[in-house]
Amino acid sequence: MLELRAWEQVTAAHRQNALWATVQAVESVENHPDPDALTTKALHLGTGVDPRDEALRADLLRMTATAAALGRDAYDPTVLAAYDLERNGALNDRTLITAVNGTRTGRSWTGGPVPSRLWADRYVISPDGRLAGSRGALAPWHRKGAAKGAHPSGYVLHMSGTTPGQADMPWPDGTTRPVPYEEIAELLSHDPVLARLDRDVTVVPVGTGEGDAELAEAIAARTGAARTVWLPVRPLRLLDRRPAVNESLLVLISPQDDTGAHWSQTRPPALATQPSGPAPDVITTGGDTPSQAPLSEAPPSKSPPSEDARRRWVAGQVSAEDLPGNPPGFTGARWSVWPN
Repeated sequence: MLELRAWEQVTAAHRQNALWATVQAVESVENHPDPDALTTKALHLGTGVDPRDEALRADLLRMTATAAALGRDAYDPTVLAAYDLERNGALNDRTLITAVNGTRTGRSWTGGPVPSRLWADRYVISPDGRLAGSRGALAPWHRKGAAKGAHPSGYVLHMSGTTPGQADMPWPDGTTRPVPYEEIAELLSHDPVLARLDRDVTVVPVGTGEGDAELAEAIAARTGAARTVWLPVRPLRLLDRRPAVNESLLVLISPQDDTGAHWSQTRPPALATQPSGPAPDVITTGGDTPSQAPLSEAPPSKSPPSEDARRRWVAGQVSAEDLPGNPPGFTGARWSVWPN
């Protein structure tokens, strides 16, 4: 329940935490107004599975207690469902996507093989999805002038789904489970790899359809990943070039003469206004009229450059000289010689 490492000793604090987690789990599960619906959602039960099965109820109780012990909200069905995704492997290392420079740059949740090394800060524009006759562009989240080993600043979520508002999450038994976007967002809020990346690293969903505002808003929400999301406005797919080359590319299907925007940006909502600090000390100066203690003057703050100004460097069509590492032209026959 406490998910301690093998060498860690169980302390009195651990036992107390386990006790209160169990109390929360019992309250959450036993007092829920619709226990069947809770069991079905939290455990991602398939069609025809009876949520009243005693083994499933016991599993739900254990999972809820473990989630509570880890600090999760045991009374929120979406939080419990996201933890069920986590315990079924959604955040293990086998789902990680690696960039061409070796940094961890996303998750693969399609059920297929994890793509090979990904160029995560640029994409290919192709009228038919093939590389022949394509051209390349730097992504709007690309960091101009970044060091060769720097993170590409995009955290790619490679997913699939046919039902609006849901993604098909692979399961350990080889099947998939339909997962609402709110659970994907909650899951990302506990992604240990994403949590260690700079706050300006953005999330880039691939495979769920272009312009999916519901997904972008769920991920960008303060209860989700609370990061900027870049969505393609045209079909986008991830092309794995193995076995020819150990590289993957983002391919956006669009006419070559299209001069419109290729991406839409969704930012996290503004933080709620913080309450003002404590009232200044009141000093009595001999009469009945109090006066406030003088406030020290703070130096004027300088406004940092906007997030949009820092990121919005998008090349509609770029030449070899414009790209980091001086790769050759974006023609289908020459992709294999991009720099490593």
